[in-house]
Amino acid sequence: MGWVAVIGGGMVALGVFLPWVQAPGYVAKSGWAAGEWWFLILAGFAIARGLSMAMPDRFNRQMGTPVIGGVLILVFGFSKVNSVHQQLSAAGVSGGVGTGLYLVVVGGAVVTLAGLLPILAARQHR
Repeated sequence: MGWVAVIGGGMVALGVFLPWVQAPGYVAKSGWAAGEWWFLILAGFAIARGLSMAMPDRFNRQMGTPVIGGVLILVFGFSKVNSVHQQLSAAGVSGGVGTGLYLVVVGGAVVTLAGLLPILAARQHR
């Protein structure tokens, strides 16, 4: 599941640079341009935790589960999706959430699942 967490973290990192807001006649705005760089920090933690799970021999200790970081990405990602919808509605602009923000949310879900599945599997083997 470590590599799955790495992929999810990569999805979040990529999503920061893709459009978060798309509206006809307007320039698409990425998460990076909107100042949402801190999602990259969460993505970095997810990637580091995933690597420690995938290659435990290269790390002195496992860095923990990526569940908390994945949940944070999900919570803040959904909050940003709602914020984009509200801002577009308030401005009377027809548009929507861009692919980058959706990629951030899906990446957060992948990271969360990558952390949860080993925990659930360990419980089944007790």
